[in-house]
Amino acid sequence: MQKGNKHTKETKEKMREAALKRCNRNRIASLPRGEKHHGWSKEPNILTLHKRIHRKHGAAKEYKCDCGKQARDWALIDKEYTDDVNDYTPMCRSCHVKKDKNWIKK
Repeated sequence: MQKGNKHTKETKEKMREAALKRCNRNRIASLPRGEKHHGWSKEPNILTLHKRIHRKHGAAKEYKCDCGKQARDWALIDKEYTDDVNDYTPMCRSCHVKKDKNWIKK
């Protein structure tokens, strides 16, 4: 339970207006994103790449693997590493591991 004096309606309104100024959604929405952002990298690290894939396609668990099981991972379609988010496909863990093992053997 709150002790002491309670805020008046006028004070609450001032606090609300100040909070809205601090958290301006329109300003945040207008900030540069993607390749226009000053921190964009053409060679992202693995964490950044996963974030880009998730932002573009959503979670892998929202998809089915080609074998029919629930997908768990975003797997690279080709053997060569790429930062193109469209070069990844959702796969279940077993198919992903099998695919990676086949690449290692070759």
